[in-house]
Amino acid sequence: MQAVGNGVIEPGWVISNIGTGGQVSSMTAEPLYDLQWRLNTFCHVFKGSWVIQGSNLNSGLALKWLKENVLQTSDFNSLLELATRVRAGSEGVLFLPYLIGERTPHMDPNARACFFGMTLKHRKEHIVKAVVEGVVYALRSSLETIEEQGIKVDRILASGGGSKHEVWLQAQADIFGKPVYTTRIEEEACVGAAIIAGTGIGAYRSLAEGCRQAVSMTGRQFEPDPAAQPIYEHDYGLFKEVYARNKELFTVWTGKG
Repeated sequence: MQAVGNGVIEPGWVISNIGTGGQVSSMTAEPLYDLQWRLNTFCHVFKGSWVIQGSNLNSGLALKWLKENVLQTSDFNSLLELATRVRAGSEGVLFLPYLIGERTPHMDPNARACFFGMTLKHRKEHIVKAVVEGVVYALRSSLETIEEQGIKVDRILASGGGSKHEVWLQAQADIFGKPVYTTRIEEEACVGAAIIAGTGIGAYRSLAEGCRQAVSMTGRQFEPDPAAQPIYEHDYGLFKEVYARNKELFTVWTGKG
């Protein structure tokens, strides 16, 4: 429903959805299966259409945890405004967002969150920025797993809470290294369900007509910042390495090793 609510009923777009959890998904004309079981493959809304998806457990949830449990503020927008004060890379702070384990690509219930690289110079704005970046690094892991299946990704359609603030949108463009677009839809899954229902009762002659009438693009396009690219390439490699080097320790720490 979320894909339909974004107007994605044919191949060509990859959706990056940031809600409580996060999903990176693409429509395909045939089922694709990740032999390592890191991805989900679903039937889409009509015969001959499929969705392949990477699923991340800790997306908006991580920022909500920071907002409520650590910084104890009630406003997401003011929190994200803090992140605008900090350059790409959070001046050396890296965040693994695995507060409740992780699915794609690790399939690891024992994975844990951590901040890496903090020093006395770092303040709350660095922590906020690092959480945003860590969430998008995790989504990039899903994106790369999808690309490994032979799906060409040229552009990203941002969805969910991650499409509502420029900090999230620019972070996705910079870390994915791809242009990011948005629609005017506020609740994509609800709109998708309405389009399906409308098609079913004959209000629309087809899903394509329903999407054309109900879904429109904002016209906003976020391009990767060339100055941020080398920083994020380096830090993303470090992000993966921090998890890899601590995987066994996470298992011991949870008492299951």
